[in-house]
Amino acid sequence: MRLAKLVMISAFFALTIIGQTNKGGISGTVTDSKGGVIPGATVVVTNAGTGVSQTVITSSEGSFTVRSLDPVAYNIVVTAKNFKKTSLPNVKVDTATNQSVNITLEAGDIGETVTIVADELTVNAESGTTSQTITERQLRDLPLNNRSVLDLAMTMPNVAGDAGSEDPEVTSGQPVPGFNLSVNGGRPGSTAILADGVNNTGVGIARAVVSFTPETVQEFTVQTSAYSAEFGTTGGGVINVTTKSGTNLFNGTALVYHRNPVTNAAPWRQGTAPRPDNNLRYTQASLSFGGPIFLPAFNEGGPYLYDGRNKSFFFFAYEPRWRKDFISGSGLLPTAA
Repeated sequence: MRLAKLVMISAFFALTIIGQTNKGGISGTVTDSKGGVIPGATVVVTNAGTGVSQTVITSSEGSFTVRSLDPVAYNIVVTAKNFKKTSLPNVKVDTATNQSVNITLEAGDIGETVTIVADELTVNAESGTTSQTITERQLRDLPLNNRSVLDLAMTMPNVAGDAGSEDPEVTSGQPVPGFNLSVNGGRPGSTAILADGVNNTGVGIARAVVSFTPETVQEFTVQTSAYSAEFGTTGGGVINVTTKSGTNLFNGTALVYHRNPVTNAAPWRQGTAPRPDNNLRYTQASLSFGGPIFLPAFNEGGPYLYDGRNKSFFFFAYEPRWRKDFISGSGLLPTAA
């Protein structure tokens, strides 16, 4: 009996892990210039960064669907007999979002190529989910005093409260990033926080278990209503973070973020009392690097024992922090008597 219970519990958690995801998808219909559907067309969807491709064939209704796509840009190529090859570059898939792409082929030689500039999607025909995505450029360009991507969740509609911090004040304050966010009117502590589709919400207190800086995050999406049942473990909304991964090009960052008592502004204080000194000394370094995996060949057989381009990749980040601060105060204490 105990073994059966363990099997049932394990199966339940396995389904939970599979259900929640940060992956997106691309779907649509392939038609000719007169609006007739084209069955049997070949659709190749290629990750613009890694070169990894998926190939599908349109159905008898001319439709196609590609699932489990990382939230990055994709190049789409469609070919069919008696039609020109059609290319759609840089079709962006957002975190946990399905992109709708309808493609019209022109009659002609398959050796000719037609390139279509895809318009930005204004209406999602695949899902009624209300969501907004913080893009990689926003993460890179917007200044963040807290160095946590959760600060940018406050720029979204239907999000209120306090993003929190990993750094407690030198008082009784608790480091609870994400706990005091209220999404779509939900109570603080009721938001589901995911990282790459995995539950990143604390059990004892619903904070973000792992916090991420802008250098380690590709993007994140805040879903506020009408989200899928797979995200049902929330009392308000879902914050779904996608971390960075390597691509066919080597990329990285190196920076030092520093705050010093010499340049810090004094804390504001109401009344005529003198403003106390800001004694915070804080340093955060960030080193990140990613790209394809290479194994050199130490012989004359070739330059590489293994070339991971279009196949396997790595991403590494190291972010140490140093913080020193103190405050002074006064109070009344009872005597030993």
